[in-house]
Amino acid sequence: MNVQKLALVLKTFATSEGKRGNEEDKENQVKKRNNKHLEKQHKSLEHNQPVNKHRKRKTDRELKILNTELSKNPLWTRQSIKLMRDKYRREFSMTEQQIYKWWWD
Repeated sequence: MNVQKLALVLKTFATSEGKRGNEEDKENQVKKRNNKHLEKQHKSLEHNQPVNKHRKRKTDRELKILNTELSKNPLWTRQSIKLMRDKYRREFSMTEQQIYKWWWD
């Protein structure tokens, strides 16, 4: 085999190995990303946290109750929020923090 043919073979071999290496790197990155996602799901299940943290929009009924209470008394205290929450417990499931945040916004 002459030197030119040997150089061409070596060049082709190095290029194909490089491509395989990049493909393997991409596969490894995808596997790592998937493993991280699974670990997060596992941790959230351990702590009884929801896996999907999507926003829950307030219903029309909840907004009506909040606006009515706000018109009755624009200055809310922790006690007034607790009373309101107890009063409407069956009609909406917002926490005290969520009610306070709605009032604050």
